[in-house]
Amino acid sequence: MAKTCQECATRGLLRMSDELILETEDLTKDFAGFVAVNGVNLRVRRGTIHALIGPNGAGKTTCFNLLTKFLSPTRGRILFKGDDITDMEPAAVARLGLVRSFQISAVFPHMTVIENVRIALQRARGVSVAARASRYGRVQGYLTKANDEICVLVQVETRTALDQLEAIAKVDGVDGIFIGPSDLAASLGRLGNPQHADVQNAMQDAVKRLKAIGKPAGILTGNEDEARRYIEWGYLFVAVGADVGLLARNADALAKKFKNG
Repeated sequence: MAKTCQECATRGLLRMSDELILETEDLTKDFAGFVAVNGVNLRVRRGTIHALIGPNGAGKTTCFNLLTKFLSPTRGRILFKGDDITDMEPAAVARLGLVRSFQISAVFPHMTVIENVRIALQRARGVSVAARASRYGRVQGYLTKANDEICVLVQVETRTALDQLEAIAKVDGVDGIFIGPSDLAASLGRLGNPQHADVQNAMQDAVKRLKAIGKPAGILTGNEDEARRYIEWGYLFVAVGADVGLLARNADALAKKFKNG
C-alpha cells in the first residue's frame, strides 16, 4: 500500500483535536524485505465512514492488522483518541473500543447461533445514542430493544449448502437465508456466470423450498431486471447494490468531472 493510495488520508501533519479519532504517522510494515504497507498517514475523524479499496495484495488486511495490533509496525505510530497505542496488545486496544470483524468464522460450539452473534455485542463498552446500528439515533428505544431484534441471516453459496438447505434454515436462531449468486455459480461450475440456466434454476428452486418451510429468502444483484425477477420468484429481501461498488462508481464519476474539466 503506497502513499499515493491513501484516499482516506490527509497529507501533512494535523494537530490533535477531539474530531480526530484515529491517526497513523508513517505506518510501515516490512516482511523480510517485502514492504506490504508503506508510510501510511491516516486521519480519521469521528463519525465518518471510510473505505479502503485495492486489489489483492495491496496491503489492506495488513493495514487493518496493524491498526488493531495483530501485527506490530516496522516503523511509525498509531494514535487512537489522541493516545499512542503503537505498543499495546490487541486485547487492550479492543477494550479501548478499536475493534474489527474477521472474514474467518470462529464460533463457540456450545452456544446457539443467536448467542454467538450476541457475544460480540456484550463486551464492556460505552454507550452511543447515535451509532450506525440505530440509524444514527433515529430508532426510538434502540438501547432497550436491540438485543431482542438481532436478525441472523445465513449465506448459502455452495452446492453442498443447497443440499442441506432445509436443515440450515431450521437451525434455531436463523431468521433468513441469503443466496449468493456469484459464489453459487462458481460452486456449480459456472464461474463468473450467475445468469447461466443451471444457476438460475438452482436459485429459483431454493426460494421455493424456503417458502415451503416459511423461511424468508434474500439475494443480491446489481441488475434491475434480475432484481424484479427474483422478487417475482418470492425473494423477500433483495440487495440491489453494494456500498463498495457504489463508492467506486461515484469516485469514478467525480474523478471524470475533474479530468474532463
